[in-house]
Amino acid sequence: MTRIEVKQIIKKQIAVTTTEAQKVYDKLKKAVEQDEEITVSFENIKILISHFLNVSIGELYISHKNKWEILDNIKYIGLSDDDLKLLKDRVIPSFKSNPTDKEKYIKIQEEILNK
Repeated sequence: MTRIEVKQIIKKQIAVTTTEAQKVYDKLKKAVEQDEEITVSFENIKILISHFLNVSIGELYISHKNKWEILDNIKYIGLSDDDLKLLKDRVIPSFKSNPTDKEKYIKIQEEILNK
């Protein structure tokens, strides 16, 4: 089992940049490729934006279409109820429903940011 600590990877309590999200993505990608059970901890993360979730987690559904079963079974801890709902109800389904449609991806980000 692999436990990925977001705060340990990005070295701060604010998860907002593409660069930081890419670091988390890289760790997740490695664990997914090893067919491991994965827990992602967002404990001690005070600010988290949807773009971070899109890049770090959502894009895994594009690069690992054949591993959706593993991705769907990732355990997320330390997320607020709102952030978990955003991840499960908006981010992941949007990448699964049409992950190659870049315009849809951008539109979803804009919708989230405008709420």
